Order: sequence, then structure tokens, then C-alpha cells
Amino acid sequence: MCGIVGIIDKSDENIKQNIENMLEKIYKRGPDGEGRYSENGIELGMRRLSIIDLEGGQQPFFSNDRKVIVFQNGEIYNHIELREELQILGYKFISHSDTEVIAHGYCAWGIEKLLHKLDGMFAISIYDKNLKKLFLARDRFGEKPLYYSAIKGNHQFAYSSDLRAILGLEWINLEYSSTALSRYLMLGFTSGKDSIIDSIKKVLPAHYLCLDLDYFKIEEYCYYLPNIFEYECKNKEEELHNRLIESIDLRLRSDVPIGVFLSGGIDSSLIAALSAKKHKKIDTFSMGFHSDKYDESKYAKEVAKYIDSNHHHFIFDESRFVQLLPTVVAELDEPLADQATLPTYWLAKEAKKFVTVVLSGEGGDEVFGGYSYYKQFEKGNELSSLVDNTQGVTPSGFPLLMSVQSCKMFMKQDFSTSTKYEEQLVDFFDISENGIKKAMYADLMTWLPDNLLVKLDRMAMANSLEGRVPFLSHKVVDFSFSLQEKDWICEDEYKVLLRDVGKKHLPNSIFTREKQGFVLPMDEWIKRWFEKESVKSFFSSRDIKELNTKKIIQWVEEQLKQPTFNQRLIFAFIMLYEWHQIHMKEIKK
Repeated sequence: MCGIVGIIDKSDENIKQNIENMLEKIYKRGPDGEGRYSENGIELGMRRLSIIDLEGGQQPFFSNDRKVIVFQNGEIYNHIELREELQILGYKFISHSDTEVIAHGYCAWGIEKLLHKLDGMFAISIYDKNLKKLFLARDRFGEKPLYYSAIKGNHQFAYSSDLRAILGLEWINLEYSSTALSRYLMLGFTSGKDSIIDSIKKVLPAHYLCLDLDYFKIEEYCYYLPNIFEYECKNKEEELHNRLIESIDLRLRSDVPIGVFLSGGIDSSLIAALSAKKHKKIDTFSMGFHSDKYDESKYAKEVAKYIDSNHHHFIFDESRFVQLLPTVVAELDEPLADQATLPTYWLAKEAKKFVTVVLSGEGGDEVFGGYSYYKQFEKGNELSSLVDNTQGVTPSGFPLLMSVQSCKMFMKQDFSTSTKYEEQLVDFFDISENGIKKAMYADLMTWLPDNLLVKLDRMAMANSLEGRVPFLSHKVVDFSFSLQEKDWICEDEYKVLLRDVGKKHLPNSIFTREKQGFVLPMDEWIKRWFEKESVKSFFSSRDIKELNTKKIIQWVEEQLKQPTFNQRLIFAFIMLYEWHQIHMKEIKK
């Protein structure tokens, strides 16, 4: 686990200092060490958080002829099995690192076949000196981030695990992307290829880029799509159980202490229970609140006792919301309006005192049909674009923060309501005739990688903690999407097949309670936030030129006079303007 960076710019006289600055920006992703590779006009680097092969895992790793140079952020869980394949083929290893497997695997199989073989979460950089090509690849579901920027005419290229590391380069245009800004206002997160900064893009999940260094041509390829076909299975419950066990076993591989985030819901509880069978007295971590209305930690404690884990329970101090929010925003490389970001940061900070790796339950709802709003699509659904929807919901049925028309009112720039990427997504969803499967796909490919996994990755890495997600093994995902609707949702029961598996490992009470989710007293917190600084003062002092700040101030002031106000959208505005103040205002001066 680490962070990777790189610059290709033969005209940059300060390239070594620039790569040094980029590495400094990603320090928290890898406080245990640093690796570099230098060539004329090419600087590649990484910061390391030691997880596998603590002594011998220093990057970069080279092919046997030293013509292929590899850096990686993440973990390849099946690296032991792949190493055995490569040794049979005659490849010599100097370490036990999973990154060295990538170097030899690329030589043996090529980029496409290598990526198909990898089971992991990763952002990978492969420099092939023979071909004079640089490859950047990202894992199937977007667990690890990877940003890049290119000015083709000047032959300038940079990439990083953290958007902020690229921001400091003098040739980067710091204008906001109107597309990403509009998506943030409507969804609460940026989606697809567009980052919040117009000149910086994201490598998409399950994609890789190829940069030809001679012609400075960039090509993009997709190497994986989730399964869309149903297939018969004699014993679905046994098959799912076996795939989950395999995924968890692989994700428990670590040379450092490992634990589980345990909320008390079905997803994290099942991961904890199956992990505890393999790893006795495993550490589990839960977060609670002072108010019983918002606290579900009693279920986490019950599960911990049932599986005999070494449980650690923490209380989120609501009184510190005002002080904690800027700290959390400072760790986000893009604005994010997920209200659970703050408690997740707190939980990661506390867990880091005991472990370096945690397993987490993200993906359970998207993969197994856990959201109640999916039920409206039992008879199918007609899909529009991600945001241009007259019903005010995403293709999965999740409500937008605001409509397209409202967004146009708050934004000074025009924006497209449907990008090419979004149109391709909708076309892919429509291959299936099942409405619930379409909705699950929509969340799997937008809400999950661009919100939930961003939250887990950024908050964990802010504390030098690695988060792993067992439900996002492609073998688990492909199997679940091959199921029938009744295996996901049947009458008023959700995640039907996953529940059937879980009932063999968990107490009954976990399945009879209502789904609560991560509900926070946000109304109270927002009022408290504006007690320290008025609405007008807060927004006007952090003015974003691409937005109509006066209209936003007026709207927020009117909302706060109401007995019930739109706290989702107000929180999104707060996070965006605070992010701008912390990350952009000084740079733009």
C-alpha cells in the first residue's frame, strides 16, 4: 500500500524538485519509505506503507532484463499463486513483494492478460523502455485512485494517486470543470473521468491508459465489465459462501496487524464473522454516538461477542463537528458530500492505534440488492442520463441533491447534462432487461467508486491505514449479478441470498432489525456550524467564481429559517466551499 506519482516533461528543468514536491503531498499514503526512478525527462516515484514483505518490498521493481519498471499503489491478493505460475515459466524473483509479480507478469502475459489475472485493489504504473510506452492501470471497481494530466502539444504528462500532488505543477490549469462541478452539486460527488479540476482526469475503474512516449499519443482501454448473464447454479448459497470465504482469505493476507470495521449491519457483520473463523480474536472496530437515536453500536457489540473478536468501540464526539470538519476536508483531494466522512475519519484514526489494515463492508448493498429504492424497479425501468432525470433521481433511484434546472441557477457556466461516458454507461445498463439489476449496476459504477470507496480510501489513508473490501472480489460480483431478482429482493426482504449465508454465522437479531444506515444529527450540526460564522460571511469569504455565491447565500439563509431544511444540499455547499478555501484559494492567488 502506498501512493504513486510521475512526471514526463523533457523541457522541465525543475523536474526533480517537482517530483519531490509530489512525493511530499502523498506522504500519508506511505510514511514507511520512498522509491524513485529517473531518466532524461522522466521521473517516477512512490511512497510506501509496508504491508507485504516489510523488508524486501521497496519499489520500483524491474523485469529480469531491467527494461520494465513498475510502481504500485494497492495490494495484489493472489500474488502468491501468480508468483508460482511465473516461476514455472522461468522468472526469477528477488523478493516476496506483490509488485514484483506485476513486473514479471507484464513480461510473461502482456498488459491485458496480466490485468485479467490480478485479484486486488490497485493503481499501477508500468514503464516499458523497449516499447517506449507508459501504462497506467486501475482496479476493477475503483478502490484505488489514479489521476493524470496531459498537454499533448508540449509533451507534458503527470499522474498521481492524489489529485493535489498534480495541482502544484506550474503548467496545470486550475479552472474548475463545469461538468464535474455540476455533478457534485447534483450527486454530492464527481463522477466518471472528470475530476473537479478541468485539466486533471481520472483513470476509470477497470481501465488502463497507454502513453506512447514517441508520439505522445494516449489510448484508453477497458479490460473488465461486470457479468450481465444469468447462469444456473445447483446450490447458490453454498457457491456464494465459498466465494466469500475465498475473497476474505485472500484479503486477510498481511505481514502487519489486521482488523475489521464492524457497524453491526449484515455486510460488515458477515465479513467479521467469516474473518474470525480464519483469524482468532481478530480486532473489530465500531463507532457510536451519544444519542440512542443515531447509535447502532449495540448491534456491533453483540456481533463481536458472538464471534469472539477483540472489540474496540469508540464514541464520535458530536461537539467536535465544527473543529473536525476542516481537518477532514483537508484530507480530501476532491470535494465529497457524504455525511459519514467525518465519523469514518474518526474510526480510521482510532483503528490505526491497533492495526494497519482493516476489512470493510462497502459494496454489500450495490452487489446484493440492499437499497430499498431498488424495489421501484421490479417491473423494469427506463434509464436516462446520470443527472438529466425529470424524476429527480439517478438511474438507481437514489434522489439527486438538486435538479438540473436548480444547478443551472447556481452555476455561472453552462454544462452538459450527458457526457459520452455517461451515455456509454446507460447503454451498458440497458443490456439487461431486469430493472433491479440495472439499478444495482448504476450504483456499482457511480455511487460506489466515486463516493463510498473515495470516502474509505481517503479517510483510511489520511491515517496511514489500508482498507480492503471483500465484497468487491470480481468473482463475488460476477456471481451475484448472475442471480435472479428473487435472490436480491423478495417482497420486503433485501439481500436475500446474502442473508441466507449470514444466518449460519450471525445472531438472529441482526436479521430482524430494520436497516438503519449511517444517520447523523446533521440538522443540529449545520446550525452549530453557522453559529461560529454567519452564512453570508462563510460563503462570501470563500467565493468560487464559477458559482453564483449570492444566490447560494440567499437560498441557504431561507432554508435555515424553515422548521425542516435541505441539510443534504447545505452540507454539500459547506464541504465544497471549505474544500475551495483549503485547497484552491492559496494556489489561485
